[in-house]
Amino acid sequence: MNFKAKLRKDLLDDRILKFISKEKVYWLQSPSPSDLWIVYQIYNEKESFYVDNSNNARVYYIQVDIYTKDDYTDLEEIIRTVLKEKGYNLGTCADLYEKETGLYHKAMRFVYTDIL
Repeated sequence: MNFKAKLRKDLLDDRILKFISKEKVYWLQSPSPSDLWIVYQIYNEKESFYVDNSNNARVYYIQVDIYTKDDYTDLEEIIRTVLKEKGYNLGTCADLYEKETGLYHKAMRFVYTDIL
């Protein structure tokens, strides 16, 4: 399974889907924004753990964004818990407010190392 498919599968964990339907989890952007949706992306990746001029791992830097008109704290915590259990490390997070749309926005960055 390629990493993009793995990431989507991980974000469609049943515990996350208690808060949001799978139809509201999008790659890169939402084609039809609603009151609650998630957008995810890989913003960087690199080869790592070189031995004898051969890389033995690929490191993925991902961002998961929650957009909503309401409180996102419970969804944020379950995403954090699920991804941590699946081997992702939390990097940085930011609480944002989109003035143009009136939406609350949580940006969460994670790092995942795939051993080849």
